[in-house]
Amino acid sequence: MTASVFSQLAMTQRHPENAATQALSFILERSPAARQALEQFLVRSGVRVPSPLRYVLEEQDESGSRPDICGRDEADRDCVLLEGKFWAGLTENQPVNYLKTWPGADLVFIAPALRRETLWAELLHLVEDSLLPLPEREDATHCRAVIGTQVMALVSWRAVVDAMEGGARDASDHEAVADLRQLSTLCEQMDTTAFLPLHAEELTRNTGRRILQFCDIVESLTSRAVATGVGQVDGLRATPQRTGWGKYVQVRGYGCFIEWNAERWSRYGISPIWLCIKGPVRDGGWDRRSEATLRALAAAKIEFRPDAEWALVPLRLKLHAERDAVVEHAYAQILGAIKALPELPPAAASTP
Repeated sequence: MTASVFSQLAMTQRHPENAATQALSFILERSPAARQALEQFLVRSGVRVPSPLRYVLEEQDESGSRPDICGRDEADRDCVLLEGKFWAGLTENQPVNYLKTWPGADLVFIAPALRRETLWAELLHLVEDSLLPLPEREDATHCRAVIGTQVMALVSWRAVVDAMEGGARDASDHEAVADLRQLSTLCEQMDTTAFLPLHAEELTRNTGRRILQFCDIVESLTSRAVATGVGQVDGLRATPQRTGWGKYVQVRGYGCFIEWNAERWSRYGISPIWLCIKGPVRDGGWDRRSEATLRALAAAKIEFRPDAEWALVPLRLKLHAERDAVVEHAYAQILGAIKALPELPPAAASTP
């Protein structure tokens, strides 16, 4: 999903959660359809929601002494407390002081789905260590627990936004749909840039071995290109980067880079290894990729992602195969991409 202006501005704030909850409050205030859809979603998640409610954005401070949004009934009683989280830690008031201070209200945390396991365990641990009644875990599917007469729940930003967007769309509330899509892009960005909790299997030697094997595949692909006369590496070198490791190679007059790249792997989820194609080699320098290159790749049905400098071609790795078969399969994709590149004049295709 393409980043929105709202998500870009929110990411510059110290606490993007505040921007998200402000946006959520704004949408709840202006869109009855989105508001009703949220309440139906909360009821399905086991939260008690008397209707109708109005939602009030609370003034925040660093201590987190008040929940982000309070849902109040017609008698102005707080019935539902909404607390938005991305990856910031819990404050000293969460959740115990909230439950004690608002004994007639259910408490709902909204957080990334990737944080569900660790955050829910922490919330239950804090409640069990307090003087509140021990929680009855009634519904692990929705992360719902009953604490005395109150419900504490944990739901995901994605599920909340999707439910509200569906309700707004059914009611033809196009403004709310547009606003919710802006909020959705922020949630997605927070998910893709977050530090994920570590799992034991990620810290075994197999992870390190796999990274070394990715580098070996890059080395083999470059060597194969040179050995078959497809590429030249004279005067070029392997280059380590913060996001990975790769080797430069000149192909048919184009500057290319074969690399394993963790950032692109994380962003696109396609492959750890990429063929990056720039423009023609001219006077020892490499032009940025051209629109003609992108059109040629698209016409040949070559999968790619464009950025400002490169045409990025993911090399899909063959599964359940030996090393040589993996390399051969990836190299065939390189040849397919190279074959699709527009022919260059002889002067442009000269070696730098």
